[in-house]
Amino acid sequence: MILISNNVLFNNLAGGSPFTNSVLLKQELTDKNIEVISGTNIPMLLEVVLGRDNVELKDLIKTATEAGTKGINIFELKEKQHEDDNLDDGI
Repeated sequence: MILISNNVLFNNLAGGSPFTNSVLLKQELTDKNIEVISGTNIPMLLEVVLGRDNVELKDLIKTATEAGTKGINIFELKEKQHEDDNLDDGI
């Protein structure tokens, strides 16, 4: 693994094996700037990939986590609103 000066390790679940290994890596390589993030989703990754140039790491992570939060939605069915069905017309 090649680690540069600024590294973000994205993980899906806190407490899972990838997350645990990322935390251990951060603890071992204190000379590197490593950030460990869990709960990663696609909006977060896109924000980082598209916005990583000329941005401080802390600012990039803040923007990514905000995008990730905004990317979480609950789909709810809405009742159809339509005019009264006229069943007298037949087929």
